[in-house]
Amino acid sequence: VIGSDAFSINYTPANPAFVIVMSFLVSIIIEHIYWIYYYRNDANQLIFCIISAPSIAQSLIKMYSFIIKRSKLVEVFSFVEKFHETYYEASTKTVMEECVLRSCHLCLVLSLLLISGGFLIIIYPGIVYLSSGQVVLHFGFKLLYFDAEKPLGYTLNFINNSIAVTSFLISTMLACIDIAICVLNIFGLYNVLKIYLDELDELAKSNEAGKKKKKIKKKIGQIIDLHNFLLE
Repeated sequence: VIGSDAFSINYTPANPAFVIVMSFLVSIIIEHIYWIYYYRNDANQLIFCIISAPSIAQSLIKMYSFIIKRSKLVEVFSFVEKFHETYYEASTKTVMEECVLRSCHLCLVLSLLLISGGFLIIIYPGIVYLSSGQVVLHFGFKLLYFDAEKPLGYTLNFINNSIAVTSFLISTMLACIDIAICVLNIFGLYNVLKIYLDELDELAKSNEAGKKKKKIKKKIGQIIDLHNFLLE
């Protein structure tokens, strides 16, 4: 919805899903500005309206990073893919598989946490109604031409706010998961480097009469290549 396919080579933001969601977010910002001005003399309503503004700003920044700066992120993920293709071998198999497994676990945990949080926000008005009998919305901002005090207006505002929560959730989840994958793979790179250094140390200790000179030379070459790979 927000562009989770943005890492494909031929991706372009000029697609219906991205245009619709970005237009939706722009409309929410306009609603925010209007209601912040409208409630400028009512502290309680003003705070209730402003409280969701950081989420909008955060989502826009993340979408800017993942769409406008997409080429840089594509390079990062190409780096991760190349890492797994180049350095998956018998001695590093355990570390590489552990890296992938941890990435999957972390993605699952982050997804569950964010989805659970989003679900709680969406059902928040229902919880308030059941506990106190009050009819409330998720946020302080409302659709400009629909009275939230009336059934139709409340329903449309509820749907609008629920879509907003979903949009913020998707962009936040995408960013958190992808950053986590990159960080875990960087740790994996350093673990592979440590394995190579340990192997070099063992070769050096068992190098009687220079019999393992070629193996030592090859291992040093691998370490240099990996070091250069890390610096790219």
